[in-house]
Amino acid sequence: KALVGNAESGIALATALALGVSVLCLNFGYSIVFPHLYYIPIIIMCACFPRMGIWFTAAVALVYVALVFGVTKDMDFFVQALFRALFFLIIGAVMTYLTRKRTAAEKALSFERKNLAAIVDEQTDCIMRELEQSKRLEKAYRAATEYYDRLINQANAAIVIWNNGFYITRTNAVFERIAGKPKSELLGRKVSAIMPLDEAALQSPDKPVILPVKKPSGILSQVLWTFTEIYAPEQTEPFAYLAIGQELS
Repeated sequence: KALVGNAESGIALATALALGVSVLCLNFGYSIVFPHLYYIPIIIMCACFPRMGIWFTAAVALVYVALVFGVTKDMDFFVQALFRALFFLIIGAVMTYLTRKRTAAEKALSFERKNLAAIVDEQTDCIMRELEQSKRLEKAYRAATEYYDRLINQANAAIVIWNNGFYITRTNAVFERIAGKPKSELLGRKVSAIMPLDEAALQSPDKPVILPVKKPSGILSQVLWTFTEIYAPEQTEPFAYLAIGQELS
């Protein structure tokens, strides 16, 4: 509102100044330079109030022509005033057009900003929901992994897992005790180097087997082993093998 009030005051002041200087100059016989003062209120009006700009410009042009003819009574000045009034109208029309284009562009930009803000908010909410879901999945995965670890580590039977390359990937404390080696020496080793069973038998087990295991004390112990193939979802080939051994007394 303050800006509109300032614009209205500026238009009124500039128009009054242009009219006053026009009367003064025309009375002294000058017809050039002072008409440029009319561009000031025309430009301000068209820039701030484009709907009324062309009508204001037409009124200013009419007043200017009437003022020139009324003061000078000179046809030459009158013709010059008509051409000058035409320039007023052209300037007013151009300024009105540019102002409307600018206003339309500002509205379009504001609309796009609102849309962009809405999209950003929506994507942010989506990301937050995905993060929450990821956190829940991570928590569930961690709980399942911990349960899996406890299940293997606290089992009373020896458990060993190896991959398709027959390299050991997981052991538990009972298997480490039977093998007489720590986990660090077992992981990554060929399972055939620990269990006296050829790879063909390990890859296609069909029944439990009893294998002798030599303990660190030198005593041979008999261990009953059962083998299980581990498949990924919708896979026809196993990606790992699990062996469970029970030491026989």
